[in-house]
Amino acid sequence: MRLSLDKALAVGNALEVEAINGTQHIVITPNLAAQCGYSMESDPWGNARIYSSLLGCYVDNKASGESHGIWKLTFYTPEPVSMVLREAEQAGYGAMVTSTRLVMRSPYNTAETTSEEVDGVSMEVFRVSAYYKAPHGLGVVDLAAACPTGGVLFTNNVISWHVPRRMTPLVDGSFDIREMHMGINGRRLHGSRMAARGYTLSATDFHIIIEIPVGSPDGHYKSHAPDYQYHVTYIVEPMLEVLWRTKVTRDDIRYKVLFPITTPLILQALQVQENTVPESRLFSIVLGPLLHDVVLRNITFFTSVLTVEESNARGFTIQEHRHSNGTKSISVVVPFDGDIVLKDASEIIDAKCHLVPAYLPCICFSDITELFTSAES
Repeated sequence: MRLSLDKALAVGNALEVEAINGTQHIVITPNLAAQCGYSMESDPWGNARIYSSLLGCYVDNKASGESHGIWKLTFYTPEPVSMVLREAEQAGYGAMVTSTRLVMRSPYNTAETTSEEVDGVSMEVFRVSAYYKAPHGLGVVDLAAACPTGGVLFTNNVISWHVPRRMTPLVDGSFDIREMHMGINGRRLHGSRMAARGYTLSATDFHIIIEIPVGSPDGHYKSHAPDYQYHVTYIVEPMLEVLWRTKVTRDDIRYKVLFPITTPLILQALQVQENTVPESRLFSIVLGPLLHDVVLRNITFFTSVLTVEESNARGFTIQEHRHSNGTKSISVVVPFDGDIVLKDASEIIDAKCHLVPAYLPCICFSDITELFTSAES
């Protein structure tokens, strides 16, 4: 189940989610979310998506679960480690039984999960046997989950996500792939939408491969400023659904995984346009393009550091110019007779930018020499 929230519902950059259990309001912390089947993510504009399992904690479901039906769990690391239900819950695991299903949940990187490589793809693997009380007596079910933590390649502005075709933690022996589907942000895409976006879904002897062009509108860019250099990353969350059928037992194994991908840092070549016309007695420069999450905070002149508000109060003009492609540029206009202008030498002007919401500093204007020529000319 997916719930989308408009940014207008969030206060500032903080969004707290609570589950209602009768008269109780329970804050969904990251640890509780992993244990109970919830997840949340947001985009740079503040829009949030909340996912909830229909068999999650605090979900009013006709097939409601009973965790007390499970009395012991044996984890394989690969050595067997047994716990009673209370010990497993204290360790961060979630377990429940319904009339038709047994559900287990595990956070990543617990003591009982293992890191494995399957056909060159790093996986986080979780194996457990659950012992539970059934109407006919005691029952045991062997469970396994495998989530990729690698398998991503970046070449020629294309993201290639490789998932093992033979998911050995889940599928043994001979099998057929009955279905393969791609999605974005938890929603399955039809072939026409994939073609329009330039997405591909294919299979080789060893891997199932999803390819996504960097810059697809289903993802978004984010600004970064390591070492005062302007970079961006591209973030997208593809989904893969697979249905395997074993040839001997004819068992169906359904697999769905949502996998957020962030590209490495991409250096951006910012352009500085110098529009000064001596006759107007105004220095004028424009910097861009910048992403929407970059906000100008202050400007470092040769003699002082001024905020945008202080610069405007001194008669300078600092403006943002938004473009139809979602980027923007920043213009700085300074009168020749401004008190920060040197009359007999060139000067360097720096503008400090901060990235919202992280507020990381970057140099926007740097090494612009010979910008302030003599105002006497």
